[in-house]
Amino acid sequence: MKDPGAARRAWTAVALAATATLVALAFAGSDAAALPSSIAALGDSLSRGYGAGGAATDYPAESWSTGTDTVVNSHYLRLKAQSAAITNHASNDAVSGSTMAATFTQAGTAVSQGAQYVTLWSGTNDVCTTTVSQMTTTASFASALQATLSRLTTNLPGVRILVLSIPDWYGFWQRFRTNSSASGAWATYARCSDLLGANATAADRQAVATRINDLNTTIASVCAQFAGCGTDGGAVFRLWSQLAVADLAFDYFHLSATGEAKVAAAAWNAGLFVAPTSSGLPVVSGVAQQAQTLSASTGSWTGSPSSYAYQWFDCDSSGGGCVAIAGATGSSYLLVAGDVGHTVRVSVVASNASGSSSAASSAATAVVTAASTTTKQFGNTVAGGTWVSPGEGYKFGSVFTLAEAGTLADFKWYTRGGSVSQKFTPVIYATDGNGNPAALVATGSEVTVAAGQAAGWVTSTLPATALAAGSYLLGLASGPTSGGAANAMSTSGTGYYNANPYGSASSSWGAINTETATWSFYVDYQ
Repeated sequence: MKDPGAARRAWTAVALAATATLVALAFAGSDAAALPSSIAALGDSLSRGYGAGGAATDYPAESWSTGTDTVVNSHYLRLKAQSAAITNHASNDAVSGSTMAATFTQAGTAVSQGAQYVTLWSGTNDVCTTTVSQMTTTASFASALQATLSRLTTNLPGVRILVLSIPDWYGFWQRFRTNSSASGAWATYARCSDLLGANATAADRQAVATRINDLNTTIASVCAQFAGCGTDGGAVFRLWSQLAVADLAFDYFHLSATGEAKVAAAAWNAGLFVAPTSSGLPVVSGVAQQAQTLSASTGSWTGSPSSYAYQWFDCDSSGGGCVAIAGATGSSYLLVAGDVGHTVRVSVVASNASGSSSAASSAATAVVTAASTTTKQFGNTVAGGTWVSPGEGYKFGSVFTLAEAGTLADFKWYTRGGSVSQKFTPVIYATDGNGNPAALVATGSEVTVAAGQAAGWVTSTLPATALAAGSYLLGLASGPTSGGAANAMSTSGTGYYNANPYGSASSSWGAINTETATWSFYVDYQ
């Protein structure tokens, strides 16, 4: 039997690694400068404060999102402490017992209220059912979440949305399963029978744990599709296996005021209105060699960053004595002669509406070596005897084998001018298991073949992309005029082609159309 805890930990690791990137994309274009002047809570009983006052009823004043109890210190109160504009503009639209599907209607209420900040915490009732067969499917959950987020973002321009993860109910069960008061309460109030019930099997509990993991992954991926939407990065999920008895209400399932306070803090610290802090350092990838390009991951951050700033440094061979490289403030850096003999680091500063973080620095690279002076080729270096004038908006090419790993330098093809000039952009695609072109790996600089240009090899520069040994399609994207240049090929072998509007090569090749052709294309590499 699989260990649900291992699956849970795997999801958590993925969420932590992906959160900073997802949120940075999600908040592009949102108004990061202003604090919201109104808040609305969507979800189920966990956002309604059910049981937090001691009885079996809702206590919205205890809500982690919109409550007014200072013990809880809700998001509403935290925002009110920063700006009085939100005072008396908190609405709890959550409905106890509801599933994700019901949040679409709740979102309509939030729209009518003109909410500028919306919290969404739903999913427990999608997984906590009488039997595992009644759990909401991943597809249905995704569709419901997409509909809710679409309604909010379409009707509330600039709205910011925080979607919380579904709690780790399996870890919760592990923590309290030997507590007789807890098991008695679960039975009395029929809480999450498919997981917490005495008749639930090990397979049932594994199924619930797996569904929670799947739905939390769905939350992250769906939220990332909407500007203004961010997640808690699994903070609430992780909290659930750490709750104490004092954090629970009478039914050992809902939360007391102190439990609501812990949710408020966990969601706030991973949310939208605190300055980011580093939870995982940036990582530099690439070959430490002159003329190679290094890239930096942003690292992992709390506080939902909306932007990042970079600074690259030359350091000594041990990684110390670092000096900022003038002008090197992008997410990637092309190594130059002055870097040879140094190690290189990058620092990242993350920012959101509440401020900027301290700089987080990567580990040092290996010592940068001088550029390789040996240039090799792969592709077809022979000028074919057949000329073909491509129409506008196509990509075409042939697959060739790169026998060893190398770094791209430039792309060459044999061509001649026609009656009008024509532009071309080289494209390089990796191949799939069937040898067909698949994912785009590099594009070259645009080259214009002039009208009447003499036949010969022309050159386009390529980014210094490292390729593993293997098969790659070397091709051209043609446009934006038809009947311009003619390109050389031989009438043997296999050529691939399909339509592609000029200006942006598709990230995957697309339809596999073939012809008898080996194009006169090759690449210089080192």
